[in-house]
Amino acid sequence: MPYQLFYVGTRAVIIKDGKVLLLKKEDDTGTLWDMPGGRVDEGEWDMKAALKREVEEELPGATNIQVGEEVHHARFPRNLEDGTAYYLFFFPVQVDFEGDDLSVNEEHLDYCWFNLDEVKNLPNNESESGYLYDCYREVINVVGNQHK
Repeated sequence: MPYQLFYVGTRAVIIKDGKVLLLKKEDDTGTLWDMPGGRVDEGEWDMKAALKREVEEELPGATNIQVGEEVHHARFPRNLEDGTAYYLFFFPVQVDFEGDDLSVNEEHLDYCWFNLDEVKNLPNNESESGYLYDCYREVINVVGNQHK
């Protein structure tokens, strides 16, 4: 039986005033909203350090980035052309922004703070939207309860 290759990715669950931060981007599947984060690069063994690097890259001006312990992980059912699966690990992240000014890097179009009901209605690739909502509901509830 052949081995299945997979990518490992991390996501930052950043919650402020009961809302989660999502970043808007355009890719070959269309426009989608996603939590900050990305793939763990080859040679990176510390997922928390990889996530901190991604947050620094995607959110210029982010300071005092503190990555908590993993709260959820899931197989991402994206049908990548090379047949590679994608596993995501979600971590709560505390972050400050210089002068409370939040900005995104050039790979993103925008950002917004969403409550869970708004996340459910986001326009995403149809094959991903149900998955994203279920996964986000799980991590938002876990991290949100930690903030109470």
